[in-house]
Amino acid sequence: MRTKRRAAFVLVTAAALAVGLIAFAASAAADPTPCNPGTSTTDNKSCVNFQVLPSNPHATLTNASLFVHTHTNYAHPGDKANGGFTKTVTLLFDSDFAITPGTIPTCTTAQLSGKNISQAWATCGPGAGATHNAYLSPATAVSGKTSTAPPSNFPGCTLVFNGPPSNGNPTVTLYARVTLTPNGTANCSSPATNTSGNSTVLLKGTITPAGVAGFGKKLTVPGIDALPLPLDDFTAIAKRGSYFRAKCSATPWHVRGTFAYSGTGQATDVSNPTEACS
Repeated sequence: MRTKRRAAFVLVTAAALAVGLIAFAASAAADPTPCNPGTSTTDNKSCVNFQVLPSNPHATLTNASLFVHTHTNYAHPGDKANGGFTKTVTLLFDSDFAITPGTIPTCTTAQLSGKNISQAWATCGPGAGATHNAYLSPATAVSGKTSTAPPSNFPGCTLVFNGPPSNGNPTVTLYARVTLTPNGTANCSSPATNTSGNSTVLLKGTITPAGVAGFGKKLTVPGIDALPLPLDDFTAIAKRGSYFRAKCSATPWHVRGTFAYSGTGQATDVSNPTEACS
């Protein structure tokens, strides 16, 4: 069974996904309390939470970090026909936030296909040098962590890169290195030399205007149900120069997460977290 699952993960390395992205913690100590959507024997439950630091930028756009965490508890995990996978995640970001890739190099999913963490780091991260470094998180750690839903509970580490524009819109390339050990612990330390994990999954998210009052940008991650196993947790951090900036026109800041599921039988979930600012 483990061999089959390993092969399945390898086959989807080009899949576009991403659960909540842009964003997320360089160290577990910095992470806010994870959101808890609750559980149900009949209904999926999903949530998103976020943290912007500093939280007191006042009225001027200020370079900042954005942490995002998404979580789903499935009523029937892995049952694709009956909502056992997340299909698409959409995140709307407060209009006081700005996302500006500028001249940051880009990295495609093809460049990272099949690579372990250290290889990805050397190809598109700080180890690649200034002209190829597309990494959007602090240069000392992985972007965050991920996991598959029960009963497998495979753990993984995430890296977030600036992706090439799509129809003029910025994108993010999301990388996950999965350890195929049920209920295990992924080794996410020392990314420059980290060769752990068994399988690489590549994800993509597109950033467009939100088109909703009070929100500025929208991150859309489709095709998540193309993965062989459902993801239930995803974290990451974006913090690189002026890539992410924030101001506080009015408190609190708002993020809206929308979770659409595979197949039929599960209604779309909407999560509306806030963070006080000044």
